[in-house]
Amino acid sequence: MKIIVGIFSLFILTALGMKTEFDEEFESDPNGYNIQESDPDEPLDDDTELQQEAPKEEMETQEEQEDIDDQQTQSLKSYGTCRGLYSSCADIKSNNPRSRSGVYRIKTNNRYIHVYCYMGTLCGMRQGWRRLGKLDMTQRSAKCPSSLRMVTQSGTRICTKNKAGCNSVTIPSQGVPYSIVCGRVRGYQKYTLDAFHHHQSSSINSPYVDGVSITHGSPRKHIWTLAAGFSEFLRNRPYVCPCNYGTTVKPAPFVGNDFYCESGFGHVKNHFSLSDPLWDRKQCRHQEAPCCNRPLLPWFRKSLRYATTDNIEMRVCSDQDTNDENIGIDQYEFYVM
Repeated sequence: MKIIVGIFSLFILTALGMKTEFDEEFESDPNGYNIQESDPDEPLDDDTELQQEAPKEEMETQEEQEDIDDQQTQSLKSYGTCRGLYSSCADIKSNNPRSRSGVYRIKTNNRYIHVYCYMGTLCGMRQGWRRLGKLDMTQRSAKCPSSLRMVTQSGTRICTKNKAGCNSVTIPSQGVPYSIVCGRVRGYQKYTLDAFHHHQSSSINSPYVDGVSITHGSPRKHIWTLAAGFSEFLRNRPYVCPCNYGTTVKPAPFVGNDFYCESGFGHVKNHFSLSDPLWDRKQCRHQEAPCCNRPLLPWFRKSLRYATTDNIEMRVCSDQDTNDENIGIDQYEFYVM
């Protein structure tokens, strides 16, 4: 009799713990990771990186990236709501304030798509962010975008360029309108990067920065720039960060104040600066201390003041041969609203 009672009690507890697939609040993401409220400066918990296979072309196309996005989202369990489908993550959050982060199906332009919604606070806002892309090379399954090559230094895998100039990665928007961009990139300096030196009057289409350029549209419109300066020890030199003490160098006019800058070295070395990653609000020492004073670091937020469906373009740039200087990245995340 005790065995029968025990089995019956276990059945009741299991039934009470079940949720339907249309429950608007779910406890874990579709990949089996627990969904948690993440601080803005921490990587999110799920592992749906935007990836590509081995490099062949310098620039990823919108079609390549959308195919990958479709393959990923088709393998994920989608979540609707009992109150119907919405047109954006912000719409879901507004109508269901207790909605959890995860994959949702939304309707846009008379079609249904799967999107990842982050419902916590990012970039100082908690209104429902839609993820466009994420890369985390610390995850063993992650691969560099096809326009970048992977190098390994002391066990750290880095995505970098193989020649002077800019290599471009397209972050697809899936055709859904947005007007605010929130993102972060973690990078590494190699040797003699010099931020905006010689490029104060350059066009947005040129390698106007040693670092990462983030734009949208054609012709390109500036969103944010992440620059790498020569040294954290120097001031009042044209090749260090504009935010260093006593420096008079300025970025190109189209950049304005929408940039972050940091150096990975005190004394430059011909390898990647693994001990001091860029744009993470850490180890801004000596003359570059003011560069870490921006309140949203490591995240940036840009209000476009208009709605667009443009894909976002991330270009990894340096204007000299890779034997002389280079820039690498191992993490990025882009969200829109």
